[in-house]
Amino acid sequence: MYQKHKNLGIVLFLVLAVLISACSTASSKRMGWVCVNDSNELDCSFELFSGQEAEKIKLEEGQTLDIAYEVEVESGELWIGLVDPDDVAVWEVDLSQTVSDTVSVPVEASGNYHMVVEGMDAKGAFNITWDIID
Repeated sequence: MYQKHKNLGIVLFLVLAVLISACSTASSKRMGWVCVNDSNELDCSFELFSGQEAEKIKLEEGQTLDIAYEVEVESGELWIGLVDPDDVAVWEVDLSQTVSDTVSVPVEASGNYHMVVEGMDAKGAFNITWDIID
């Protein structure tokens, strides 16, 4: 009788472990990752980046967010976007090469935005800075 309960416990544990691992939706790979997250800057370099890095930015309607970015992509791809409180990208850029640029994004709704960088088997670096203009 004790052996049956022990076996049942092991089976339930294994089933639970499989279910928990199946519920995992996000995977991230980072090798050689060095990153500085500041209140208005993401500055990262990496040998391999697959996943997401984000920084919250509180913005008010009527403001403008000035964004400057310098990106070095040796391989893979990066996506950079400013995501509004409804999880909609209000500005975005796909990158597979070295580039730098600046952009001004008008804020149409108040709330917590996120500066998001997604890597797809990328090797390189990025520096993104932003300033809130009233």
